[in-house]
Amino acid sequence: MMQSRMPKSARHLFFGVKRVVMRESMPRMPLAESLVARAKEFFDKHATDGISPGDVASHLGVSRPLLDLRFRETQNTSVGRLITETRLSEVARKLRETRLSIATIQETCGFKNANALKNLFKRRYNMSMREYRDSCRGSASGTA
Repeated sequence: MMQSRMPKSARHLFFGVKRVVMRESMPRMPLAESLVARAKEFFDKHATDGISPGDVASHLGVSRPLLDLRFRETQNTSVGRLITETRLSEVARKLRETRLSIATIQETCGFKNANALKNLFKRRYNMSMREYRDSCRGSASGTA
C-alpha cells in the first residue's frame, strides 16, 4: 500500500550580514542609559511628592536592584541618593527664593522627618537651614 519513505534531512541556509540599518524608531542610547534617563525624568517631576526608589522602579516596570545597578553603572550613585539630592536642592531653592517657614518647606519637599532633613541639610551645605537663608539674604542685599 503506502511506501514508507525516510524524510529528507532539513536544509539550513546561512546568509552573512552585510550591514545594519539604523532607523528612526530604534533607540539611540543603550538600555541602561535609557532606563536612567526615564527614571530621572520621573523623579524630577515627583521627587518632592515623597517618592521612594521603589516607586521609581515600579513606575518603570523594573526591579529595585536592577534600577540601583543601572544607576551605579552609569551615574556612580544610587537612586535614593539622587532623589535626596534633588529634594535638598529644592529645599535650598525655597530657602533662597521664598519666605516660607522651614516646616512648610520640609513638608512641601517631601521630607517626613524634620530632624532627618536638618541633619541632611547640615551635612550637604555645612550650615543650618536658618544660617543658609540668612547668608543668602545677606549676599543678596550686599550686592544691591
